[in-house]
Amino acid sequence: KTAMAWRIHFLWWWAWLCVVASPAWSQEAGAIEFDAIVDTEGNRVHFVYDEAKDDLEEVVRTWCGSHVAEGLAAECAVVLNEQVAVTQRERATPTVELDVKVDASGTLEKFGHVKGQDLRKEAADFCRKFAPADGLDACTHTLATAAMDKANKAETIWGDLFGLTALRGGTQRRGVFDADDVSVDDTVGNAKVVGVLFAADWCKPCKQFMPVLTKFYDRLHKRKNFEIIWVSGSRDRRSYDAFLADMPWLAMAFDPHRAQALQSAFAVKGFPTFLVFDSAGNLITADGVQKVSKDPFGLTFPYRSPAQQLARFGRFLLSVPLFLTRPFRPNRNKRDHEAPRYNS
Repeated sequence: KTAMAWRIHFLWWWAWLCVVASPAWSQEAGAIEFDAIVDTEGNRVHFVYDEAKDDLEEVVRTWCGSHVAEGLAAECAVVLNEQVAVTQRERATPTVELDVKVDASGTLEKFGHVKGQDLRKEAADFCRKFAPADGLDACTHTLATAAMDKANKAETIWGDLFGLTALRGGTQRRGVFDADDVSVDDTVGNAKVVGVLFAADWCKPCKQFMPVLTKFYDRLHKRKNFEIIWVSGSRDRRSYDAFLADMPWLAMAFDPHRAQALQSAFAVKGFPTFLVFDSAGNLITADGVQKVSKDPFGLTFPYRSPAQQLARFGRFLLSVPLFLTRPFRPNRNKRDHEAPRYNS
């Protein structure tokens, strides 16, 4: 076959893996495992990535270099990264229930997922009861995807951007990182001002900015209803955990692909970058690092420009109830305004 034909066959097999294959998932903390198809004959090789110990980029590069043709290594890396991201999203899926049609007459059966359990295995077990053998993989994928879509429906723009849950920085306890899992909609979604921090543990200017931003956050967090969420540029989960341990604010879950997408969406050119938004998601300033460094007490926070302040005042005037803008007219009833009379 021609090189192009082999490439097309390879990509088709990889697409099959991502859409309908049933990998052997491991629920051991930090470990992501699945069997990946490596050729047009359907041969599979086991892939393992430990979030707590491994550098994903290095693991993917080594695996693809060992098991696929050199010219297909780039496509291999893309698909492996996507599969890892899917697994991470499945693990983070909250408890959810679905009503599923299981036959042509519309009979409904309940499918339930419990947070922390293997979503794909739960879906496969359900599908075995109702789907034909040749449709098991497709049923499993469709059901798992539907459960994630329902469970991960955000109520605010912040939940859409950063995911439903985030971590609040904790402490190192007996060498193990401990952080609180919180709702993005309930925390960032209720803030009046939101700061989005793009930073990484390997970035020296980021480490220099952290103490300044920490004091700034401590001063304004409650007084100004101000929340920060960190979008990580860390290369692996262990570095992410170590950097988050010293942060008092929130952090988006470790997800390199979502982080890169957000960097592109917000035109982030380098680390650290600190963006400040109002509660509606309107950008106030993209120069947050410079402004916080020059004004560590937040005297002019949240750093609206004169034009933004004028527009905000205009919106305030439009929101004032109409009756407050009408001139006051006293009651003209004569009896109400004549002098009182007394009987002699």
